[in-house]
Amino acid sequence: MNYVLMSVEDAKKLAKKDAVVLVAVNDLEDPRAVNSFTKKKFLECESMIKEAETVISVCDDFIKQLRCYTERQDNFPDLRLKGKEGVILFRQ
Repeated sequence: MNYVLMSVEDAKKLAKKDAVVLVAVNDLEDPRAVNSFTKKKFLECESMIKEAETVISVCDDFIKQLRCYTERQDNFPDLRLKGKEGVILFRQ
C-alpha cells in the first residue's frame, strides 16, 4: 500500500467534480462511531478537503482513496486518535 501526503490543491485535482465517489466520516476519538459510506459527487467533498489539516492519498491494487484528517497526522499510518477522518473512495 502506498501513502502520499498531499496538499489541498493537489487533492482537489484527483477527480472530476462530477465524479461519483463513496464518502464516510468517522470520529477517531470514538471507535464505536463508525459511519457507512454514501455516494456523493466529488464536488460535495470540497469543504471536507479544505478543512483538513492532513490529506493523504492511499493506493493499492484494489482501490484508490483519499483520507482527510481534521487534526494533523505526522506519523502516518500510525494515527493520533484526535478529530475526524474523512475517507473518499474512488473508482479506478
